[in-house]
Amino acid sequence: MKTFISINFIFWIQFSFLNASSAQEIKLSGKVDTLEIDVDNHKMSMYVSGTGKYTVVLEAGGASSHKCWRTIDTSIAKIARVISYDRPGYLKSEICEKTRDAVTIAKELKQALQKSGYPPPYILVGWSMGGAYARVFCGLYPESVVGLVLVDPTPEEVYARGEKEFPELLAEDSIYMKELLASKIDLENGEKI
Repeated sequence: MKTFISINFIFWIQFSFLNASSAQEIKLSGKVDTLEIDVDNHKMSMYVSGTGKYTVVLEAGGASSHKCWRTIDTSIAKIARVISYDRPGYLKSEICEKTRDAVTIAKELKQALQKSGYPPPYILVGWSMGGAYARVFCGLYPESVVGLVLVDPTPEEVYARGEKEFPELLAEDSIYMKELLASKIDLENGEKI
């Protein structure tokens, strides 16, 4: 049986700081391979380090890139393979015209993982909105997942409530807002609500 762990730490400040200061390069100890994977006619950037029986896949929160994991992935890479990536439209990953919802994001990640040559089993780690994306991935591909770690996950109902109470804020034309608005999904079966 798969082990699912929910860890709710207050990493928000740390991750926000790392994301906001992404222009300041953090030195990595160890080798990181950068892969450019073609997924549905757009390139996605993946960053791979470490080796091991399992592959830990890091799913960044909301408007964050792979850089939010920079201080964590090097530690994990000592005991397992670690893959972080940038969703379409972030850093070196190309923008795509597809709807940015959690199901699409999970399917793109699965396709990128398959093409990267790093087979399951995967342990998914999702932070903030990345927690919802990781849970959808687990629902769609349970045979590929042996573990799920949620770091300060954002409840999906927060966005439905925000859309109702603050529609002008959620109407901003940004990739992140489009992801949020499109991600109203039933986590049990991966279907849109």
